[in-house]
Amino acid sequence: MARYKHLTGRVRQVTRMLYRDVKNAYDLLGVKSDVEPGVLKKKYWRLSLMVHPDKCDHPQAQEAFMALNKAFKNLQDPTKKAEIDRKVAEEAAREEFAAALQAKREAAQWRRLRGEEEEGDVELLRGPQEVARDEWMTKLPPERQAGGPPAQHNTFFSKSEKSGRGDTSA
Repeated sequence: MARYKHLTGRVRQVTRMLYRDVKNAYDLLGVKSDVEPGVLKKKYWRLSLMVHPDKCDHPQAQEAFMALNKAFKNLQDPTKKAEIDRKVAEEAAREEFAAALQAKREAAQWRRLRGEEEEGDVELLRGPQEVARDEWMTKLPPERQAGGPPAQHNTFFSKSEKSGRGDTSA
């Protein structure tokens, strides 16, 4: 029974690592972005033993193990780690902004229900507006449209006629 529980944990880790919602190396390793290097190494060691293809019977254990190794190596490289940290910070700021905007919209809805609208509530409740592109950005000019008149390109060169050929003396 204990062996079965251990194997399901291994399978669960492999499927978690290969799941498409894993956004970055920190998510793959299951740690926060402010983790200490020693804790990161220990977590990597435990997970690598758990999903190693020789120990795990899951058919995609090799892919999970390779993804785990790549994530750990990226967090060991200072330039790649800085890029990952920047992306994590951007995502956190984006989520924080979305939560604050949602709170403002809910407050504006509540004020509208009570009949106490404030300046800017109409724009908040209207939500994001789809930006329409100008026609010139989405439609081809008549000379470039399919089925239109063929473009007039002069690529024919005459051997006998010398007009427009420049100096042909040797």
